[in-house]
Amino acid sequence: MDRIKVALGVSVGEEMERELRAYAPRIDLKDVGHLVGREIRLLRSDPGSPEQKQATAELDAAVQDAEVLLSSFRLPENVPGRTPMLKWVQSMGAGVERILRSGLSEAGVIVTNARGVASRPIAEWVLCSALMISKNMPVYFQRKRDRHYQRMDLRNFSLEGMSMGILGVGAIGGEIAKLSKAFGMTVLATRKNTDGPVPPSVDRLFPPSGTGELLETSDFVVVSLPLTPETAGSISEPQLRSMKPSAYIMNIGRGPIIDEAALVRALKEGWIAGAALDVFEKEPLPQDSELWAMDNVILTPHISGEVEDYNDRVVAVFKENLGRYLAGEALLNVVDAERGY
Repeated sequence: MDRIKVALGVSVGEEMERELRAYAPRIDLKDVGHLVGREIRLLRSDPGSPEQKQATAELDAAVQDAEVLLSSFRLPENVPGRTPMLKWVQSMGAGVERILRSGLSEAGVIVTNARGVASRPIAEWVLCSALMISKNMPVYFQRKRDRHYQRMDLRNFSLEGMSMGILGVGAIGGEIAKLSKAFGMTVLATRKNTDGPVPPSVDRLFPPSGTGELLETSDFVVVSLPLTPETAGSISEPQLRSMKPSAYIMNIGRGPIIDEAALVRALKEGWIAGAALDVFEKEPLPQDSELWAMDNVILTPHISGEVEDYNDRVVAVFKENLGRYLAGEALLNVVDAERGY
């Protein structure tokens, strides 16, 4: 029986490599994570240099016969042309817009993602942000630094009885709904396909055409959408102006879904009360962005899904899919290239 060449574009550690080999003895496993990282780094910092060309040549040699690739969040350049034997790519992340732009789908390569792996950590980030907002924690953190003790001048509020609006109630949105309901919130959500059952913990489910009503009635709005041509820039001035002046918007989807210039105006002019943002149009967030200095904005550097054992969680999905692949069975989390997720 033919052996399967598997390239690990992310270093998973010696113990996990041994576990994968024991689980699937038919595979020839090669760790190319360091080569991928070096090529990407040199293409950014020193393109065309002898070092970059050497790094590219070494990576070419390492992946030319790979049939399966466990990919980081960013693929190396021109993967389809460099990996003629490639049939399947497992992404480390849920968002795959960069991978889909690589031409893999056009080359007939199956792409699977890590949908669901970070759902709970991201949902916890959302509720953490909502609690920080409701209890004025950013203000109190600043007062602690200033050694300023003052009581009863700020209005705290309870999440109970408030409404959480979730734009895109997939795996992540479902976890956000569950935790929001535990705090006694009313949960509104949109989903592209509303024919199936309403997700648990969702009180009202809207199709995308109902986004306006969700925005108008929610106290918190969470952007939990994939980045596609349909969703890019879909939250702009009209949508932000339709929200309550007391409402907050949170983005844990992708930065370009929100028109950042419109968001800055909304925050400065009081169309909405504030924002909690984990993703941005440009990452890293530019130093001259006005968002840095805004007291009504919580910022984190694209870490809402980070958790100590994240790689182990993804490798568990990869392991399950590897068994399915070797058995000729349907894979989990196959990405639909036309939909973009």
